[in-house]
Amino acid sequence: LQGNLQAAFEQLFKAIELQPSSAETHNNLALAYLQLGALDEALYHVASALHLRNDYGKARANLRHILSRIGTGEPIESSP
Repeated sequence: LQGNLQAAFEQLFKAIELQPSSAETHNNLALAYLQLGALDEALYHVASALHLRNDYGKARANLRHILSRIGTGEPIESSP
């Protein structure tokens, strides 16, 4: 699983380099960080997705989820 997650991050980073204005890619990166428990990075990328596309429903739902996890006092970890 760890290797798959690392490969996913590499692909997402490449995708953001190629299309930094892709709300979908930022949202997907937020989800990957969320799986790691890196809530600050997840929050940054979901906020970026919403900045790029204000009406992005999936990103709004993910934002609510991330904020609820932050609100529970769950420790925020740094990126890998």
